[in-house]
Amino acid sequence: MKKVVKTLGVVLVLLTMMLAFSYASSFRSTPMVQRERIRVIERDRLMLQNSLQFSQEFRNLIRERDRIQAQIQLLLRSGKVNSDELQKYLTQLEDIENKLFAEFKKDLINNLSNALKLKEEQRQKVAEILNKYMDDIRNLRIELRNKNLEMRALGINEQSKQREIKDKIQKLRNEIREKRTAMLNELKQVLDQNQFRILTRIMWRYNIKIKVF
Repeated sequence: MKKVVKTLGVVLVLLTMMLAFSYASSFRSTPMVQRERIRVIERDRLMLQNSLQFSQEFRNLIRERDRIQAQIQLLLRSGKVNSDELQKYLTQLEDIENKLFAEFKKDLINNLSNALKLKEEQRQKVAEILNKYMDDIRNLRIELRNKNLEMRALGINEQSKQREIKDKIQKLRNEIREKRTAMLNELKQVLDQNQFRILTRIMWRYNIKIKVF
C-alpha cells in the first residue's frame, strides 16, 4: 500500500511539473517573435538616429551646462554653502538652459514631422499641443530643480524650512506629472499607435540631454 501511495505521489509531482512547464511555455516568446521585436527596436533606433541630429551648438551648450552643474555639486559638498556663490551659478545655469531650450525648439517640429511622418493636419495639431504645455513643464522643472538645490543647502537645524520646501517639491512634482499626462493624452488623440510609440522614444532621447517633456 505504501509503495502504491509513493508511486502515485511521484506521478502527481511529475504531472504538476509538466503542466507548469506547458503553462509557462505558452507565454514564452518564439524565436520568430523575438526576432521581430529586435527588428522593430533596431529600425526605430536607426530612424531616431537619422532624424534627430543634435547640432554642434546644442552639444556645446550641453557641455557648458554640465560643467556648471558639476560646480554646483562641488559647492554643495563643500560643507556650509555660500548662498551668493550658489546664486551666481544658478544664474549662469538659467542663462545656458534658456539658450538650450531655444536651440531645442528651433527644429523640434521639423524633427518630429520627419520621424513620425506626420500629415500636415497632424503637424499643426502636434505643434499646438507642444506649445500649449512645453513652456509650463519646463518652468516647473526649473523651479523643482532650484527647490531641490535649496533643500540641499539647508542646515540640519532648519527643519521647519525643510518641511516647507519638501511640501513645495511634492506639489511641483504633481503639477509636472499632471501636465505631462494631459499633454500625452492630447497627443495620443492626434497620432496613430505606431506614431505615438515612436514619439515616446523621441521624448525619452531628448530628456536624456535636456529635461523638456
